[in-house]
Amino acid sequence: HHMVHARATLNPPDYHVEASRVNPWTDPAVSDDSGVRYALDTASLYGTPVRVAEQVAELRDAGVHHVLCQTTIGFLPHPRITESMRLFGEKVAPRFR
Repeated sequence: HHMVHARATLNPPDYHVEASRVNPWTDPAVSDDSGVRYALDTASLYGTPVRVAEQVAELRDAGVHHVLCQTTIGFLPHPRITESMRLFGEKVAPRFR
């Protein structure tokens, strides 16, 4: 589920998202598929190590100096998460030292 559904179980009943902050990831009227696609297209680095390295290089070239890595999303199995972490550490991060 996208973020607004996760928040529904954790936020108080009077919680409200300001209209200026609503996008497909935070709008409960948007389908999960569309919300997740929006997040992947606009706020995520994913793919092969080569693709991720290209994405990190674009961020670096735009002036970004730090990247926060959240290596788990949704219901990925633990071995897949640790493999992603290993690939990032061995094939992506060394390019930016």
